[in-house]
Amino acid sequence: MTEPKIQLMAFDVDGTLARRDQSVCPDVIDAIRLAHSRGIRITIATGRNQAETMPVWNQLGLAGYDDPMIFVGGSIIARPSGETLWSDAFDAGLLAELADVLIAMGLSAVATTDPYHSNLAHVVLPGADYDFVNERFLAKLPDRRTQVIDRFDAACPPVLRMLAFIPPERGDEICAVLNAQFAPAVNLHPIYVPTYDVTVIEFFTGSVCKWNAITRLAAMHKINPARIAVFGDDVNDITMLTSAGHGVAMARGAKEAHAAADEIATNGLASAVLAAIKLQ
Repeated sequence: MTEPKIQLMAFDVDGTLARRDQSVCPDVIDAIRLAHSRGIRITIATGRNQAETMPVWNQLGLAGYDDPMIFVGGSIIARPSGETLWSDAFDAGLLAELADVLIAMGLSAVATTDPYHSNLAHVVLPGADYDFVNERFLAKLPDRRTQVIDRFDAACPPVLRMLAFIPPERGDEICAVLNAQFAPAVNLHPIYVPTYDVTVIEFFTGSVCKWNAITRLAAMHKINPARIAVFGDDVNDITMLTSAGHGVAMARGAKEAHAAADEIATNGLASAVLAAIKLQ
């Protein structure tokens, strides 16, 4: 049998692998299992942390599969079982400065940490919108290990990502202000999170993105980036859609994702996975 061109498939979760009710379509499960049976490695590249991802991943039924996956927007590579292999955290001074600016704008500073090392999922500096953030996001998380603090200092665990919750109509305005102040040290973008029906700005250190983590993971397996297929739907997937050997954007995805992709999955994710298996 001819070796398939694609040796690694990386899937975004929200809007791609998982439906709004968090289920995975049976035909998608069958297609991914087929890819796995053909020797193609399967990974996740998501903004979620491990605890938020596992209920979706487990639906694939790849029992015992513990290959590394990419969580928190590319800031961490960890095994599904929880072990962290690599992470890229904020500089403490930059983090404190960013948090101060968000608080001054009336926004809570919600910091994502590495649960494997800190035993916390989030650390929160409350702002004027804290009640909204708690009700719509923190209280609904599958991993509710959250600590409320009064400042970011040396006692805080390393922070992989900062989140700020914003009115959708103010996304461009707020991002422009924050970009002017923090780029390129900070990489930021607004994104809608359907699981919680909220719009957030995600902040990472300037080097963090899903694609950089995917290439790091691929190097662990000695896989050429040209032999990677990625599947995504939103602006935080653009770099991987542009850079991978084969990039597939979901039909209902953002127009920016469509523009970056090699293919738009007009016939659904399962069909796109099956087509990628056949690439030579």
